[in-house]
Amino acid sequence: MIISGIVQATILASGVLLATGAQTQSCKDMVYENRNQIDYGRPVQVTALFGAAQDMEKVRVPKACVGIFTEPEHRLVAAETTENGEFEIRGVPNGDYRIVVKYNGFCPANALVRLRQRSGRGKPLIVHMRPAGIDTCSYVDKK
Repeated sequence: MIISGIVQATILASGVLLATGAQTQSCKDMVYENRNQIDYGRPVQVTALFGAAQDMEKVRVPKACVGIFTEPEHRLVAAETTENGEFEIRGVPNGDYRIVVKYNGFCPANALVRLRQRSGRGKPLIVHMRPAGIDTCSYVDKK
């Protein structure tokens, strides 16, 4: 009986550690994911792909995977891991894309962006990461 309880506690603790552990998947292996309940179809207009991922308390989410996917084929063209919750992806030609941001324990963010590079960076994208399992999912907007 005592051994069974210890085994159960160990399994439970291992599950908690795995669920809260650091990002283990390589961002280069990202796959397209869309859990948006509503997709308004209007792209966020940007002049550069940069910004930050943060949780609901505005705390930066380090090492989140940020992927840029072609629209509508959803082919990965660029991905990076952010060290301090900030990202900047260069070398992507003008066009319509999906930005997908993933981090273990959070619902992935997915937004349609229209990249039209010009001089100046414009406003950064802010990725609002929300925990997985609640009614609303993560989303992207401009600061």
